[in-house]
Amino acid sequence: MLFSKPMQYALRALMYLGTLPEDETIPVRQLAQMIDVPEPVLSKVIQNLARHRLVKTVKGPGGGVLLAQPPEEVKLLEVLNVVGGPELFGSTQRKVSHLRNEK
Repeated sequence: MLFSKPMQYALRALMYLGTLPEDETIPVRQLAQMIDVPEPVLSKVIQNLARHRLVKTVKGPGGGVLLAQPPEEVKLLEVLNVVGGPELFGSTQRKVSHLRNEK
């Protein structure tokens, strides 16, 4: 399965955030540079992840973004649902259903 650019960016951001010490924030601009992603696009991805409580954002001096939970508790399926939406799995379910009907 090929992932969309926003999905790739979300996964890269979450993986990088998982390497930071607990409760350490990183500005979105710096995160974008570290994972080589355009900052405006990453900002939208981060907003979506924050809306679904996968990351936290902190405003003001020393602010930035950090994981909302320990890295080992972040579920890939949840990230795929949040960023890819239900249609990501809807097409897969239709294909599986179609294959079952061919037997």
